[in-house]
Amino acid sequence: MLLLSFFNSGVVWGQTATPAATADSSDDIEGTVDSISNVLEKNIPTSDEVLDDDESVVTNTIKKGNASDRADYNQIRSNEFQSNLGVVQKNFLTKTGRIELFGGLSLVPTEVFYRTFGGQLNVGYHFNEAWAINGLGYFFTSSGRGEIDDLKNINLVNVENLIYLKSYYALSAYWNTIYGKMTYFNQNITPFEIFFTGGFGRVRTQSASENFGVHFGLGNTFYLSRNSGVRVDLNWVFYQTKDINNRNQNANSILLTIGYSGFYPESVDR
Repeated sequence: MLLLSFFNSGVVWGQTATPAATADSSDDIEGTVDSISNVLEKNIPTSDEVLDDDESVVTNTIKKGNASDRADYNQIRSNEFQSNLGVVQKNFLTKTGRIELFGGLSLVPTEVFYRTFGGQLNVGYHFNEAWAINGLGYFFTSSGRGEIDDLKNINLVNVENLIYLKSYYALSAYWNTIYGKMTYFNQNITPFEIFFTGGFGRVRTQSASENFGVHFGLGNTFYLSRNSGVRVDLNWVFYQTKDINNRNQNANSILLTIGYSGFYPESVDR
């Protein structure tokens, strides 16, 4: 049973941890915390009046408060104040400025008349924790299902013209949106992230002709270490090709890949 320990549904930006605090920075942090506490404590009711469930009593008590005693949030909105704040928690695997090499086994589950398998090679560069650019290539081989013989022998259909993918080369954008952690039977905590992809490239089908294609997809990376992970890719490719009558037609294929990602240069354990 998979139990999600922590889940962060916001975009995780690539900010590294702040350096170890010096004596001066410790004083700044302590002063910052005290400032926040002082502002928030001003909203604590100080009246000795006992509040009951009557809304009018609560309202009157609030109205009687001295305006000078109310919280002034402008103090903690200033740039000077925020300059003393820093990111305390860091990601398990930081990607900013690193190259990702991904390779895996692929299949096309949407093929009706063929079993189409192959692989994907992917090279990406991460500008920050959220955005990257990738160059990718799919390579496929196909074998006919039992329905192929029925079409050829019974329906007299020219099966050599049935459509199936041979390769797809593309340039793709990568956007990481969700970061979280999970555990399996409460043994180990595994960090993971969910990302979206989109791009364009060239599709080649069994007819040996190449056509323009676009793709959209999503994926998940489960980190094994600070330098590697298991990645699952699901891309939906849209393209134009020839039908069995040699006429142009729109087609689409879903490409599923499971493989291994390595990140370079290697990260130093912190």
